[in-house]
Formats: sequence, C-alpha cells, structure tokens
Amino acid sequence: MAPPNFIVQAKELFAQGKTEACIDLLLTHIEHRKLYYEVLDLKRRINALQNREARGLINQEDATLEHNQISNAILLILQKVDTRPAEEQEATPAPPPQGALVRPASRTNLFILLAVLGVLLAGLLIWQFSKTSEPQQAQVEAAEPEGKAGTDAAEPGGSRTDRRSPEPPAPDSRVEDSGARADEAAFKEARQTNTLRAYYEYLKAFPDGRFVGEAKKRIAEMEGTEKDRKAFDAAQRRNTADAYAAYLKAFPNGTYAAQARKRLEMIRQEEAESQRAESGLCKGCARVRSFNVSHQTDKMMVIDVRYYYDGSRGEPAFVSAVMANDGKASSYYAHNPGRVYRGNKVTRCTLKVADSAPATFTSNQIRFSFYGGEDRKTFHREFKPYKKTWKK
Repeated sequence: MAPPNFIVQAKELFAQGKTEACIDLLLTHIEHRKLYYEVLDLKRRINALQNREARGLINQEDATLEHNQISNAILLILQKVDTRPAEEQEATPAPPPQGALVRPASRTNLFILLAVLGVLLAGLLIWQFSKTSEPQQAQVEAAEPEGKAGTDAAEPGGSRTDRRSPEPPAPDSRVEDSGARADEAAFKEARQTNTLRAYYEYLKAFPDGRFVGEAKKRIAEMEGTEKDRKAFDAAQRRNTADAYAAYLKAFPNGTYAAQARKRLEMIRQEEAESQRAESGLCKGCARVRSFNVSHQTDKMMVIDVRYYYDGSRGEPAFVSAVMANDGKASSYYAHNPGRVYRGNKVTRCTLKVADSAPATFTSNQIRFSFYGGEDRKTFHREFKPYKKTWKK
C-alpha cells in the first residue's frame, strides 16, 4: 500500500531542510495520538532552540547537536508513519509435525522455509515492541477525561462504535503557551540582571512580548538616572556657580539637587567676599573661594585651590595646605605650596604625611595659609572642613 500523500510531502520538505514546515504538516494530518504528541514536543524544542540562539544563550556546537537530534527524531517518526501494518504480512505456513525431518524437495521449498523464518522473526519483534509500548499507551488513556470513556461503549443496538483517537488539541495554542513561557523567563532574567543592556536584549528578542511596556519604562528610568549622575559629575569638575546652576536647571528634582544647591550657595558667598575685597574694603586680603581634591592616597593629597588675592603683599605670594583638627594644625605634614597672583585664579598645592608621623591618624580640617613678601610672613589663614584618615 502506497504511503499517504502527506507523508510524501513531509519527506520532501525534510529532504529540503525545511524542518519546521515538515513538522507543521505532520501536526496537521497525523491522527495517532502518541505520534502527534511526539511531533508536538519537537515543535516546542525547535521554538526553544531558536529563542536561545537569538539571545546568544547557546554556542554553535551545542545548537548544531540539538538540530541534529531533532532531525533524527523527525526521521524516526516518518519511518513509523510509513511502516505498513502487521496485518499486511503474508500468512505464516503451518510448521511440519514435531520430529519430522524437513527435506526441501527443491530450491523453491528452501526459499519458502527462509521466508517463513523471516516472518516468524518479524512477528516476534512486533510482539515485543507492542508489549513495551502498552504501559505508555495505558498512561495516556488514563489521563483522558472520564466523560470520553463512553465513546468506546456499545451502542444500544449491541454494535460498538469505531475506536478512534480523540481529536488532538489545536497546535497553535500549545506553541503560543511555549512562546509565552519563554517571554516570561527572558523578562525575569532581565529584571534580575537589572542593566540597560539586559532590557535592550529582551526587547530585541521579544519586540511584541507581554513585558515590552515595563522594559521600556525601566530603560527610561535608568537612562534618566545615568544622565543625572553624569551632569552632576560635570558640574563638580567645573566647580563654578554657572555649572551648578545649569545642573539645577536641567534636573531641578535630581538625585544630587540638594548637593548642587549647597555648593552653589557657598560659591556665591565666596564670590561676594571676593567682590568686597576687590572694592577696597580690605588690604592685604586673600580668600580661598573653593578647593577640589583632584587626587589622593592614604598619605598624600593633590589640592586645586580657587582663590582671590589683591596683590598687596607682592607677586608671587604662596598658599600652603596642612591637615588640622578643630582649628589646630597638625605637625605631621610635609607640603609643596602653590603660587598665587593678583586676582581670581586657581593654583595647586600638595599635602603629604611627614616621616615623623604615627602609622595612622585622622584630621577633620585643612588649614590654608597665604604668605608673601621678602620675609614670607603669613598674612591670611582659613580652616576648611575635610575629614580624612592618614596612613604613613
């Protein structure tokens, strides 16, 4: 008996490498319940493999191995569907009486004997296979709803209805369930990683997924936080009133808004003091407008000092930095002062731990001292808060 037309089409699709199309065709036409569920499982495996390949979660070697296993499984299913029923085998001739000597009368009789032995062997193999598959078939039938048991019962007239496998569920619904589970698993993984890259990878793998809206919301929040931080870092590097005002204009309720307002107020107060000094209200006047620790280790600091100096003590004058505690300078220091000139400018000085210092000590201030002239006499000092633990 020639195989059904859909089997021929399925084999042609498989030979052309169109695995998914072959599976879809089998799902449409196969009526045998066990084979149907085997094909449906292969459909699920292909979908899961494609998702993992799209997200880069499987290497090429493992992906090729999985494709080969799926192809081998499809080939076995095609062979099962195309196998002729055992009833089409020729009837087995009756064996000779026990103890009788079999002597083929001709070459034809020998061929007949060999054919009989082949049929017996094939029947034994089929019987063994049916015994192996009976427990699995019983489990599938036991899982059916009790209401379907009546379809095999005898009709009122005494005749029994034909035993037919129940109609398989729609394949599309099962595929959709598998896709939904993959979508949920991918978003759960992105949420656990909680990085911009993870959420962008989820959107790339599932552009129409259930969690697209939530993923886009998290991306917007994280990108906003990142822009906030970068803007404040830029304002700190410039450390000017204009820089902090620009940050507050862009992020009035930003994460660092309170810090920016405090720094802006301090800088404006320092600028007001500088303006009063420049107007002649004080002579020999110098002020530390602000400072920034550009680099530090356990035993040294590099400090950029923004200052005002009216030039009355000569040019250049100098400014030095010393660690202090509550208005009292420490004696455990060594420093390189920075030169200062008339006007509002920036200079750099270095503060280090002296060789005579203990192994560890702390300070909560930095004392800045301005000095100049031929005698290098100090004409201004300021204490600025800055807490640090020093180690020699």
